[in-house]
Amino acid sequence: MPWHRSRLFLGGETMVADVIVDVKAKPVNRPFTYRIPPELVDVIEPGMRVVVPFGSRKLLGYVVTVRDDEDTDFELKEILGTNDLVPSLTPELIQLAKDLAEDTASFYISCIQAMLPVAIKAEYRKWLIPKADNLAPQVASYFQNRQRVRAEEVRSEDLPAMKRAIKAEQVELVYEVKDRASIQYDTYLRLVDADLEKVKQAKKQQLVLSYLQSCGRPVLKKEVQKALQVSDSVIKALIDKGCVVEEQVESFRTPYGDIKRRDQRHELNEEQRRAYETIAPKIKAQEPTTFLLHGVTGSGKTEVYMHLIEAVLEEGKEAIVLVPEIALTPQMVFHFKSRFGHQVAVLHSGLSIGEKYDEWRKIRQGKVKICVGARSAIFAPFTNLGLIIIDEEHESTYKQEDMPRYHAIEVAKRRQAYHRCVLVLGSATPSLESYARAMKGVYQLVELQHRATSTPLPNTQIVDMTLEAKKGNLSIISDKLYQTILDRLKKDEQVILLLNRRGYHHFILCRSCGYAMMCENCDISLTYHKRIQRLKCHYCGYETKPPKVCPMCGSEHISGFGYGTEKVEEELRQLFPDTTILRMDVDTTRRKGAHERILRQFREKKAHILLGTQMIAKGLDFEDVTLVGVLMADTTLKLPDFRASERTFQLITQVAGRAGRHREQSDVIIQTYNPHHYAIQAASQQNYKAFFYQEMRIRRLGRYVPYYFMCQIVIASDTLQESYRQGERIVRFLKESLSSESILLGPVIPQVGRLNNQYFTHVIIKYKREPQLKSALEQILMTYSSGSVHVAIDLYPTFLV
Repeated sequence: MPWHRSRLFLGGETMVADVIVDVKAKPVNRPFTYRIPPELVDVIEPGMRVVVPFGSRKLLGYVVTVRDDEDTDFELKEILGTNDLVPSLTPELIQLAKDLAEDTASFYISCIQAMLPVAIKAEYRKWLIPKADNLAPQVASYFQNRQRVRAEEVRSEDLPAMKRAIKAEQVELVYEVKDRASIQYDTYLRLVDADLEKVKQAKKQQLVLSYLQSCGRPVLKKEVQKALQVSDSVIKALIDKGCVVEEQVESFRTPYGDIKRRDQRHELNEEQRRAYETIAPKIKAQEPTTFLLHGVTGSGKTEVYMHLIEAVLEEGKEAIVLVPEIALTPQMVFHFKSRFGHQVAVLHSGLSIGEKYDEWRKIRQGKVKICVGARSAIFAPFTNLGLIIIDEEHESTYKQEDMPRYHAIEVAKRRQAYHRCVLVLGSATPSLESYARAMKGVYQLVELQHRATSTPLPNTQIVDMTLEAKKGNLSIISDKLYQTILDRLKKDEQVILLLNRRGYHHFILCRSCGYAMMCENCDISLTYHKRIQRLKCHYCGYETKPPKVCPMCGSEHISGFGYGTEKVEEELRQLFPDTTILRMDVDTTRRKGAHERILRQFREKKAHILLGTQMIAKGLDFEDVTLVGVLMADTTLKLPDFRASERTFQLITQVAGRAGRHREQSDVIIQTYNPHHYAIQAASQQNYKAFFYQEMRIRRLGRYVPYYFMCQIVIASDTLQESYRQGERIVRFLKESLSSESILLGPVIPQVGRLNNQYFTHVIIKYKREPQLKSALEQILMTYSSGSVHVAIDLYPTFLV
């Protein structure tokens, strides 16, 4: 990556910093060199955030190296200031960002920002400051009794006049880099002089002095006021008399602070102990080994994780634990906070900006040893990692779909190599890639084949919904499932129902002309949400009112088709009117804390039926759940993607594992229109190996992963024609650049060819070894991404639709 210097003549030696500036553009996707001013020479370190001049602006930048300047012919622009007292990035993360940018064909700044909490990313403000007295009235009106004005306040009709004033140097445009970070402080009272003579006429002041003296330490101001029922004026009087001083002490927002530490260490059973004894020695020996922990649902993988973390803490090291869904985080956090208390930090998108910032600071300052979180927690700034655990490793949510398009497992492998630590990938349904690597010895396979509670796996039945229709039952609830739910409710047991589709109706269709209501911005039908009486696009967020007549032909015969969780909830309330039902999907969990609230209500048996999308399928453990129903097993099976069968098998197997974890005589009922499909048959038998070998045969025939690596090139443009033409040019270039052993597919327009008014074309490369690939991809990014055409490279594609 080349360095950029902008110099004027200068003699003498100086210290310089190479800085990545906060601009996402190809021409500036490289470090820029700035002179460090003398007063900051002993302050600036690699990893710090600094404010630098860039053109006419001030920008936030990240220092990647500090060094002596060897070239003294020209003067460098100077760093204006620093936003940090200690570096935000560790040396490891600086190098990781550089490697990640190269691996994923992403901007360096995007990779850096992916590692940091939103709170410390820059917020840029533009201020207008008057510099002359004779301003035009149109301009002067903005500065009445004001020293400066936000540029955003200028009305569009006044912009030409303001621009003329700036050009004439009557008004100055100043850029300000504002830090979003806000550190929270608590106010403490510290006793300085306990002489009661100074306050002999004031009984409340005497009370405060006596209280502080009895405590013998600084006390929270609000604690004093609550205990003694005294006002601010009493405290202020003591401060004025020199008896007490206020001290501001930095505090941390603490999500999940109500979880109390409990000594609930469970002894491992024989199978768990063997798994632990296989992995733990590698931690102590600092051997960077990758383990695939394949355990059936309910086999106690979490308890193995916690015992391994105990071994890590005994070595004085740190651990990262990743979970794939925010919905899983509360339960996993409860387990780890109960066991390890204040040593645990939590990082996921469900926290507020301030909470995430404080949890990140705890890690950066070495106040915690364990981080539990979703995908981005893989970048937790630990400096002495001993263990990385990725639970439910097969989940596609570990892949970032925006720039940088990284996969958490691949990032974990880089951190594993740097720290020489152990990586554990855990799942009841491992991805085919991971299990194939375990079969070849690339990963070390550790298996848990029995449930930790010794309860048997649930009885599973497949219901053919075509037969239900022939019997006249057009409901989404089969007779068998209905009767079984009734039985469980009578026994005061609980039921989980899975439907991996939210909303009320899939789409709105005119029966007269066949017109379907489509999104204005995307090539996708709108989903009807009855509660809010809106049609919504689940891709771009566009929404509109449902029509009463067909917009095309005027017919009144326009109505909804298909089931979503909202409609199923309504039907369940009609079928079981005396039962409390909880629904858990994106629509019901938008608010902060909604995941925890719904799961807590179900755990406390305030509801007997939990209906949800895939967020309820994994990792949840409820004692009284003895029935799981999969309402439409075909939802993912018919997607035009080579992983459709794998995802169907994983989803059914995972949700089936929620049943009977603590009770015998549990059941799983799978409703499907494809009862003989091998993915559904294998899932009903909880037979991973049968599915694995069948699917591997199909993958080999189709030349898909894990037999081939895959790369997806995504071309986006304002017009379909330009997007497709650019795809054709890229394919011609690749045919000339790559070896004949690589397979090229495309250009092809995906199933959803337009999103947010951007048209997409895909090109797929399949390869086993392709030495020219990296240079070819770099050339494509430099040559074919310009103007209205944007080209993105995805080396770890999870969806090919």
